Amino acid sequence: FKNANLNAAVNLKLESDIASLGFCATSQHSDAKVRLTAGEKLILERTIDIGPTRPFTAEVKVPTGTKETDLRASLISSANETLISYQPIERDYDPDLPEVVKAPPAPEDIERIEQLYLTGLRLEQIHNPRLDPDDYFMEALKRDPGDSRTNTILAVKYNKRAMYKQAEQMLRKAIDRISADYTRPGNTEAYYHLGLALEAQGQFDEAADAFYRATWDYAFHSPAYYQLAELSCRKGDFTSALEQIDHSLSTNALNTKALNVKAAILRKLGRFDEAKQIATDILTVDPLDFMAMKELSLGQIALGRQKRGKRALADLERKLGGQVESYLELAVEYGNAGLWDEAIEVLSRPVANKLQFAGTYPMVHYYLGYFHRQNGDETDASRHFSQAAKMPMDYCFPFRLESIEVLNCAIQNNPDDARAYYYLGNLLYDLQPQEAIALWERSREKDDSLAIVHRNLGWAYYRSDGDIPKAVASYEKAVARNRKDARLYFELDCLYEAGNAPLDRRLALFENNHETVVQRNDSFLREIMVLMLAGRYDESLDFLANNHFHVREGGGHIHDVYVDGHLLRGLRYLKAGKFDEALKDFHAASKYPENLSVGRPRNDGRAPQVAYHIATAYEALGNEEKAGEYYKKAVGQRVSGGPSEARFYQGLSFCKQGRQDVADKMFDELIRSGQQRLAERSTVDVFAKFGEGQTAAARKASAHYALGLGYLGKGQSTKAKTEFEKAVELNVSHVWARARLAELDKQ
Repeated sequence: FKNANLNAAVNLKLESDIASLGFCATSQHSDAKVRLTAGEKLILERTIDIGPTRPFTAEVKVPTGTKETDLRASLISSANETLISYQPIERDYDPDLPEVVKAPPAPEDIERIEQLYLTGLRLEQIHNPRLDPDDYFMEALKRDPGDSRTNTILAVKYNKRAMYKQAEQMLRKAIDRISADYTRPGNTEAYYHLGLALEAQGQFDEAADAFYRATWDYAFHSPAYYQLAELSCRKGDFTSALEQIDHSLSTNALNTKALNVKAAILRKLGRFDEAKQIATDILTVDPLDFMAMKELSLGQIALGRQKRGKRALADLERKLGGQVESYLELAVEYGNAGLWDEAIEVLSRPVANKLQFAGTYPMVHYYLGYFHRQNGDETDASRHFSQAAKMPMDYCFPFRLESIEVLNCAIQNNPDDARAYYYLGNLLYDLQPQEAIALWERSREKDDSLAIVHRNLGWAYYRSDGDIPKAVASYEKAVARNRKDARLYFELDCLYEAGNAPLDRRLALFENNHETVVQRNDSFLREIMVLMLAGRYDESLDFLANNHFHVREGGGHIHDVYVDGHLLRGLRYLKAGKFDEALKDFHAASKYPENLSVGRPRNDGRAPQVAYHIATAYEALGNEEKAGEYYKKAVGQRVSGGPSEARFYQGLSFCKQGRQDVADKMFDELIRSGQQRLAERSTVDVFAKFGEGQTAAARKASAHYALGLGYLGKGQSTKAKTEFEKAVELNVSHVWARARLAELDKQ
């Protein structure tokens, strides 16, 4: 479409003297008019009925010499309202494009502290998995430890990572700078976040002082008073809480969270009608506000309207839908305001009603234990903590920062609760990986039988510590304790690959657990790849042909495995003189079987390689005409990106066509590319958005492989062999480096 709005969409295109016109409306319109003009001349006017299921299209001849910018298409309702129109305009393109975004310099290469701060801020705003904004902030603090902006932004990050003590220290440094000489700063962001850090550490009086200082700034007036109101609720001082929440609402009147707290405060003060009315008003704005529904129910019951209260509660239960996180979110809202009775009542319902999953979810019982302890009921607290430790662990993954205090409370109640350490480690791993590792190690000490704990430790030992042997040992313990988890085999084999484990060890992993491995496509594919590395092409291709694979985003790699299998088996047939079988395999490599769920791309990067091998098979069969046809296909295939394996096969095809000069250029490009990639400090695209796709060793192996191909194309077999050996040494799973090396060894 060339133009679209809430009413309709329009398309208009001019080719030669024929204008193609189309409209589609979002609602039904009878007796609407379609109008096409060229300048002042009416070309088409037609009365139509149009709607979502009745689009309009037409092709109209226009006067010779009409330019597209002369045309105007309009759709007009029966009430003479223009629903949509479109007229192309002449665009004056500036030939000078704006400067492209550049990767930021290394922190130590940036001269000004402000630029360091702004660079870090940009990296915070526009996430880059390869650059850490903290590096820029820390460099700024290295030069000026008291810089208020940098201390504040880092402290905000520390608060989000539950590193409250570190946040407090940095915020006090920032405040020392901005409040020097008894200055009351206009920007009170540091005071507000200091209040949050102190509150999280249980220092409520100091937190209140910081929040009051933050109210001086309009930007933090409402959130600071909101926090003060919750602190007053915790103390049971609902009169002060009402005053504070009113202050908060005075500068953010539509904050439904604050309105919910106000409704709860009014209810606690016995002003039930006002509380009920506020809850009703919130629900007109957000019919899915769970706390407002709960307050409406409590308000109706407090007014003696039992039936209405029960109806409101039933409506809440229906909209909560048995979703455990919805119950927890509502309970946490009450818990943050110190309304322990309400929080307990919310979470007691899924337990009492024995709701599937929600009723047996460990965090529900951990929270109930915590809320009961805050309410002074140690007996029920201990009972729920004990129940939590016995609940199913499946799919329990706490993520709220509030859960940190809850789980620490559970650990204080029972220091031998291995699962509480495990859950807390799950929560903290992304925020404080070393603390998470320590917690999982404590969990392992308490209960060595938990496979998932060993798995998580294996993951962390590799991802955070880079310790492959330690990670492998932990994963092997996980597999020994739970042989039915197919994902474990995928992750363990990835570690085997990263550590260049012997092929026999990898084969044994899959062969001894095949029935489990086949239950997951990703694990099954790893088994197929390992079989291929072992030269067991018949088995691997049989698995690929007789199973359906479901490819997810980023998972199209399966087709490369399919191509590798057919090409490698075809090469084996070719060397054995079985030319027809080789040709059959090479042709199969050009297919995209439906069961692999991968579609043919516009530019197939493997096509030159496949076409070259088909040509060699025809050549072996004596069919020079077909061989020439496929050599031509190989060189004619467009290949995107820089020098790649496809270029090598195009170069070989050019050699077959007698164009050695063109081939040599391609081989030289491969050599230069490999040398450059090895010389660069990092071969990673800094603007890539999905993290590390390969290990550093695998990237180096690819560079050595490119070098080897270049040398091989130039006829320098000794140099090529050296590069292939280096590639295999770095990445034992580089199937083509292994194949090339085996071929050269036989020469």
